[in-house]
Amino acid sequence: MNKILNDNEKRQILDMGPLQPSGPIQPPGPLQPSDPLQPPGSLHPPGPLQLSGPFPKDIHQNNSRNREISRLPEYSTLGKG
Repeated sequence: MNKILNDNEKRQILDMGPLQPSGPIQPPGPLQPSDPLQPPGSLHPPGPLQLSGPFPKDIHQNNSRNREISRLPEYSTLGKG
């Protein structure tokens, strides 16, 4: 809703000064590990992940390419160090 302010209303707003927080500003909550058994580098914000498609038909299949990638050393050491 847009309202045209008169001069008195504008003066009241200016007299109030800038808005101030009512208390200390709290930082966002800590990131949660996706799986307690995963290394610390596997953090993501809490809550469900929502995706929209379309997706490839084989997105959920555990094909040989996925198994090859999971065996590569650089993938097995992510988040360590």
